[in-house]
Amino acid sequence: MPAYINSAQSFNSGHLLKHPKLKLAAALLSVALISACGGEDSTEPVASAPAPVLSPAEKYSALLEIRTLGNPGKVATTKDGNTVFLSVSTIVDSATQKEGNGGIEIFKKTATGLEKTGFIPVNSIYAHGLTVLPDQSTLAVAIGNAGLALIDIQDALKGKANPVYIDLGKNAGTFDLVSTPDSKYIYTANEYGVAAGASTPGNVGVIEISKDARGKANGKLLGQITTGASTIAGIAITPDGKRVYAVSQILLPNNTLKVAGLNNPAITKQTCVQGDPNKPYPHGILTVIDAQKAITSPSPAAVLNNIAAACSPVRIAVTADQKKLWISARGENKVLSYDIAALETTPDQAFLSAIDSGGSAPVGIHLLDNDQVIAVANSDRFSNTGKAANLTLLKTSATASSPSIKTLQTGLFPRGLTVSPDGKTIYLTNYVSSTLQLIAN
Repeated sequence: MPAYINSAQSFNSGHLLKHPKLKLAAALLSVALISACGGEDSTEPVASAPAPVLSPAEKYSALLEIRTLGNPGKVATTKDGNTVFLSVSTIVDSATQKEGNGGIEIFKKTATGLEKTGFIPVNSIYAHGLTVLPDQSTLAVAIGNAGLALIDIQDALKGKANPVYIDLGKNAGTFDLVSTPDSKYIYTANEYGVAAGASTPGNVGVIEISKDARGKANGKLLGQITTGASTIAGIAITPDGKRVYAVSQILLPNNTLKVAGLNNPAITKQTCVQGDPNKPYPHGILTVIDAQKAITSPSPAAVLNNIAAACSPVRIAVTADQKKLWISARGENKVLSYDIAALETTPDQAFLSAIDSGGSAPVGIHLLDNDQVIAVANSDRFSNTGKAANLTLLKTSATASSPSIKTLQTGLFPRGLTVSPDGKTIYLTNYVSSTLQLIAN
């Protein structure tokens, strides 16, 4: 069973009048109101205030935290939501206190939370982004410099998984990944690997997935696409699988890359700062990739456009209707929105808005409530303590000055955000605290 280290219950304001002193105060207030309205001669009833109607996002509250084996990266679930996979890095041996390889913790969803049912080690100290392929056969995991791991789900549930590893090049730093809707291709965000013929660190890997006679998955690297900028930490794919989006954190000086939006000061900066204030750096970019061209020609020829994306863009979320795209700009303490159609037709006008993230150094983002709300994991990773970290829920229609819907306390360095298929549970990984936090509505 998992170790539940804390829990929280929603506060019900309807319980206030059960306290004796508050009952008396309420009675005296009622007498005063009747007297003000004409005492005994008043026959007009006093209407009670209607109960506030809460949106689904306002109902979210912390449920519990589960101690993890190592630094947790992200959660992926099966389509029915009953099986939960969690990537963990840097597992410390309890006997020797030495850091070891990472892996995948497996949980079964229960009425009260999660029950741990298994663990799958991988051949890397790191296990970061992960996804269940849409055909529900395979779990794909980004494992840093070791590349990509493919794990058969049925074998994993039986406790006999044997991961298949795909090399994505020297010092790949594979951090995140997405799958096409037909489960035949995977695109990876390789944070540091240098693609053939490129000079900047970071590339998008294109992997073809095949099945053997037993239905077990294998993978073949078709090629790697440089964005022309540095350090790719986030990747997303449209629901129809036609476009892939990647964010690179830094557009290096003296580059020859064609980038849209450079005349917009909201997304173009040369003095981005994180960590060391004495080391400013330029803004990052959003890259639009034709998914089919990336398969047939995995090279810069598959890149449709590059657009400025403010300081340290690190994660991407795409709306279900494929009309808008959101980015967490870690170095701006903001989330950015872009018009997806304009990214290809009029990229200089594609940027729509920048909204305060509700905290410091936002990383993970996820859309909720029919894309009306965006959840933001504010990591606070560059402060001395990290104690100002939080999870903030924002209206996607918000303006720069509008308040957030709700802010919830988290552990240290909240990083990965996933929402259960039924939309009722947010899975949040607290990387430094080594906990998985469940937030339910």
